Amino acid sequence: MPDGRVAFLDFGMTKKIARTQIAAETALIKAALEGDAEEVHAGLAALGFFDRDDPEIEPDRVLAHVRALQGWYAEDRSFTITRDYIARVMVDAGDPRSEYWDLMKRQTMPPKRCSPAGWRDSRSACSASSRRRPTGTGS
Repeated sequence: MPDGRVAFLDFGMTKKIARTQIAAETALIKAALEGDAEEVHAGLAALGFFDRDDPEIEPDRVLAHVRALQGWYAEDRSFTITRDYIARVMVDAGDPRSEYWDLMKRQTMPPKRCSPAGWRDSRSACSASSRRRPTGTGS
């Protein structure tokens, strides 16, 4: 820039998203913000993250897991993102040490989320998903 500063423009990994997909994800975010465990469960199941009828994936636990990963911006308050906080989120995002591991190992990553244009979660989530056993075949 003329004053000697450097500016970085990050357009991220962009792609066209169908309006139906946007509506589904918006409804899911709204349900999570409102604390509607049944709708969060139904929304994630509809998006292909797990079998809606899997008795091991309970709506209240799914909502708790979503909040553990993204809850910091759900409240209107100041929040400092610390190194310890990020470490905890990384564990809860896909580590066997997480209290939500029992849920994660029963879930899957929908195929379009594992393509470069569909990445929103970490690359490790996609690679871990490809190594997970299908629902109902054990741990």
